Amino acid sequence: MKNKSILSVFVCLLVILGVFAGCSKEETSDEPSTEESTTAVMTEKESESEDVSQQETSVPTTAAGTTTADSTTTAVTTTKAPETQVTTTKTPTTAKPDNAVSVDNIASSIVSHSGWFEESLSKGSSARALSMFGISSSDVAEASYYTASAAVAEEVLVVKASSSSAVSSIVSGMESRKATQIEDYADYVPKEVPKLESAVIYTNGNYVVFCVSNNNSAAKTAIAGLF
Repeated sequence: MKNKSILSVFVCLLVILGVFAGCSKEETSDEPSTEESTTAVMTEKESESEDVSQQETSVPTTAAGTTTADSTTTAVTTTKAPETQVTTTKTPTTAKPDNAVSVDNIASSIVSHSGWFEESLSKGSSARALSMFGISSSDVAEASYYTASAAVAEEVLVVKASSSSAVSSIVSGMESRKATQIEDYADYVPKEVPKLESAVIYTNGNYVVFCVSNNNSAAKTAIAGLF
């Protein structure tokens, strides 16, 4: 009888211990272990890192001259600007219009070269000069005349023709004046004849210049430079 009582108590203790052990196991299984929690956190961080890496890798490459990014390096491509060629156009020289040249300026410029003349030339009557040269006043728009004394044949006449068709008549008048002077000075002052033989008759557009000097070659070059 006593042994049965002890056995009954022992069985009861086993049952109680079994029930208690089962409850403890259920409570333990409900709470995740520290190791499992830590593993889960690390897995979540790694997943976020992979997402960020994928986002950085997926940055599209842009056109030249911009920055292209990936997960490790940043590349910069520089495009050299094309060189611009500059073309310089030379402005053509335009001839002076007729009204830009003054017959008085031309005549005074010629006589200012004192080394070309034995005497200083003085301004004379252009109307009288046209008469001596046999030039019709209707063919002349402007005229300027310089002369020395009768001792020398030196003289300068600058004429602007009234039209281009009148130029030839003016030239003919100057040629006649030259021939007459050569004839007259051959008897009167023969040393003046060489000046008259090389006298300058220069035309430029509607302008005609007659010049008798000691240096007709230099005078011709200078006269051409005045237009």
